[in-house]
Amino acid sequence: MSVIATSTNVFSTVIKHEYEPSVGFCREAVTVYDSASTFTPGSVLGRFLASPVCTPAAVVGTGNGSIGTVTGTGKAIVGTYTLRIVLAAANAGNFELFNPNGVLVGVGTVGTAFVSPDMTFTLADGSTDFALGDTIAIAVTGTYKYKLVEATATDGTAVA
Repeated sequence: MSVIATSTNVFSTVIKHEYEPSVGFCREAVTVYDSASTFTPGSVLGRFLASPVCTPAAVVGTGNGSIGTVTGTGKAIVGTYTLRIVLAAANAGNFELFNPNGVLVGVGTVGTAFVSPDMTFTLADGSTDFALGDTIAIAVTGTYKYKLVEATATDGTAVA
């Protein structure tokens, strides 16, 4: 038997129906990390935050400590993270960090390096100790980029 024709995936073989954008189901224009790559229709992409910029605000509350340099990772989410003191102590204490979706990222200790999948920083104690409930907002900005999903990726693109 001879081959009459061959065909690759086309958009209509992947997407059978699209909804109104107001419903939340529609196509989205994205920035691909490797602009030289060509993807076939139906390729599964993962998203990461390219060159995140993390800017901590002043403390809201009693304490006057501060956060030094905050280094974001590709797994960070654009928006405002919230650091909240959950255990107040003289020249010490513990805090929780929540992402913009309200999900707990991790628990840290004042004066000790905090390392999470989203960001790293050290919260320094000030001359006035932190009080229970003091908060610090950390604004994260950047551009999301996409590349093929890779199960072993550590930059956030292991998730479709």
